[in-house]
Amino acid sequence: MAPFELKTDRQRSLLAVRLRGYWDMAMFDAYADAVRMELRRMKVQGGCRHCLVDATEFAVQSAEITKALQVLTDSFAPDCPERIAGISGSKLGELQARHAGASDTRRIFPTRKAAEAWLFAKTA
Repeated sequence: MAPFELKTDRQRSLLAVRLRGYWDMAMFDAYADAVRMELRRMKVQGGCRHCLVDATEFAVQSAEITKALQVLTDSFAPDCPERIAGISGSKLGELQARHAGASDTRRIFPTRKAAEAWLFAKTA
């Protein structure tokens, strides 16, 4: 099974991401390249307003990978998205994700239903 999958939903301006396994920097680099390319493609087709990251099959990562993911996510600011919702498969994974940067535009949830409800909620 691939370490990650990317799917787009143009109607909802959504990039859906699924992360799996334990990564090394080569896997991270492949992911970063794929995400950047997908965001550029989406920008041409109307943009990306929402991102849903399913990390239920993503192992707790090394500090190096966690930091790289945080830096990568921070670099999306000019192009995508307004909100990023994550789904964690474990309490430890949830804590790691929160440590990597929860904010008003980034949150982690225990279920897909909760993540999507926040992701697509109307904002004032």
